[in-house]
Formats: sequence, structure tokens, C-alpha cells
Amino acid sequence: MAAGTQVAGCDYKPFAWAATAALEWAGDPANGLVETLPGEGLQLAAGGARVAEWRGIGRLLAKCVLDGVEVRADLGDVFFAYLGSGNACASLDAAMTLLAPAYPSQHAEWETVLRQRLGGGTPALTTHSHAGWEEVAAEPVTDGNKRDAVRRWARQLLVGRRQEHLDAAHHAFATVRVPRPRRWRRHLPHRLPGNSPACSASLPCKPAFTC
Repeated sequence: MAAGTQVAGCDYKPFAWAATAALEWAGDPANGLVETLPGEGLQLAAGGARVAEWRGIGRLLAKCVLDGVEVRADLGDVFFAYLGSGNACASLDAAMTLLAPAYPSQHAEWETVLRQRLGGGTPALTTHSHAGWEEVAAEPVTDGNKRDAVRRWARQLLVGRRQEHLDAAHHAFATVRVPRPRRWRRHLPHRLPGNSPACSASLPCKPAFTC
């Protein structure tokens, strides 16, 4: 990206400023795109007809990455995990890592399930005890299926009704045309999902004015 315009001896980068302002607006719970989690951080607000706005955010972030523009973007860990991969909870470890800061009490409960010896299961705990496995008949949670059960429960809690919005942002981000598609991975900051096991809640920040 070309250097910014000099204003009062400083390098003014209007796109960086505008992008940061737009992303800060999106990251303010008062504007309805995100909500505060029971634990730490933010999450996309569940429900609502905001698909077009999330598609726009995905495109904006893609342009920032391709142009090397660093901006503040606090939109939650799940959002950035999903942005690059299209699947925030592909494994149990990934799901539990995202769940721990966001829903600490639920994380502790499901960690207990994973540690317990359940044998053939008990009637008190079934795959339908929490949302996420409704497409099949309820079964007892056993030592054989508890990892998949907890992963599905965590995914439903973290993604669930937000999936349409997450899909819109991911599709817009991932389908941007780049000069050399096979080098797409090189354009991504190292803290974006896909280049590290833990995703970051924010892109690196550089002020719009640099002196």
C-alpha cells in the first residue's frame, strides 16, 4: 500500500483510520453486531438479519490483510477462528480452547464429563442433555462417544445460531482474489487462524498517524 499523505509532519493513512473506525463500531455491543460473553471477550450476537454487514466485514479484513494494513479488530476469538478456516470447532481441543474464556462454567462442567469414567453411560446424561446433537436420536454419553458429544455441544454454544453470520464473513474473506492464490497463506498475519493453533481476538494495531 502506498505511503499515506503527510499532515503536520505525520504520515496520515486514511484507509487504516477508516477501517479501524468501522471495525471498532462493529465491536461495540451497543451496535448489535456483538454481545458480551459470560466470561471474557465478545461473540457475534445470535440471530438478527445482519448477514450483509458481516459479509462486508469479511471483505474489509481481507483487504487489510492483502494491503498489509494493521487495524484494531476486537470481534471475538470464535470470529477469527472461523474467519480463516470456516470451522471454529473442528476438533475437541480447538472447541475447548475457545470455550474456556467465553463460557468458563460450561467449560468446567464438560471438562468433568471428559475426565469421568462413564463406562456404558447413565440415563442422566445423554447426547441430548445439551443442544448440538438433535439430528440423531438421543443416546447415553459413554466413554466411547463423550469426546464427540462435548465437541458438538461446545460448537453449538459457540457457533449455533451465529453460523450464518460467520459463514458470510468467512466466505467474503476467503474468496477475495489474490495475485498468486497458491501463496494465499503467506498473506495472512501469523496470529490469524490457520497459521497457529490459538487464534487472536485482534489483529495487530498500528495508529492511523505515524510520526
